[in-house]
Amino acid sequence: MALGGTILAIVVLMALAKRSEYPEVREPDAISVALGMNGVLVEPGTGRQFPWQVHRTPADWPSSSSSGYSPACSDWVPGGPTCPR
Repeated sequence: MALGGTILAIVVLMALAKRSEYPEVREPDAISVALGMNGVLVEPGTGRQFPWQVHRTPADWPSSSSSGYSPACSDWVPGGPTCPR
């Protein structure tokens, strides 16, 4: 029941989102400018170019840094890394 409600809530959120496929970022923040966090993504199939830039960097750092952390894949785990490389 809870899983179904969560899925339906996500569907509603996606349906109501505006410009989610090609979001418009008007100005990058100072940190992303200093770190050069921008570029152009080229879609190989069509050759279409999508320029991108980052904003809200300070708010995103805690979530993005913790999502890639796995103690089992660290080199400092006794016995060495256990993740395939």
